[in-house]
Amino acid sequence: MKIKIIKQFGAAVAALLIVYGTVATTYRSYEQVMAAQVEIPPAIVVKNAAADSDTESVVTTVAANTTTTEAATTETVTEMVPETTTDTTTMAVTAETTTPIVVAVTEPVETPAIVEAAPVVAEPVVTEPEPDVPSLSEYLSQFRCGGCGKNCSLLNPRCGVGNQKAQQTEAEYYATYS
Repeated sequence: MKIKIIKQFGAAVAALLIVYGTVATTYRSYEQVMAAQVEIPPAIVVKNAAADSDTESVVTTVAANTTTTEAATTETVTEMVPETTTDTTTMAVTAETTTPIVVAVTEPVETPAIVEAAPVVAEPVVTEPEPDVPSLSEYLSQFRCGGCGKNCSLLNPRCGVGNQKAQQTEAEYYATYS
């Protein structure tokens, strides 16, 4: 008996080691795939994966605190060619410096509105969809007799109490949905 327990324990430990080895190998290969996709060493992927939650909050904070400024760069090239045929060509290149575009916030100016008679458009009449009316059999199958030990459905009652309640429920159905 002791030998059988020891063999079962050894088999369970071996199975756990195999499962652990499979999971660990799969996880390492997943890291390598992620590193290959991003083309960075696996050590950085592991380091980044551990600090993912911190990085996301920092990136969100930095993105919220930075403002973008568009810079306009213009370059004007002027070429001067004399009318006489000589071998020299003079070229003047003027490069303007980059200047940030500043958008000034101005107060809204009230403009007089031109009031025209708008054509009267009749709104379409929206009718509420009719509620789904259950069939009598669906309605009766929702209820149980509750008066006998069988707890039969009122759709097919198996007792006298069920028959009485089925007739009452059927009358309620026709009163409600007719």
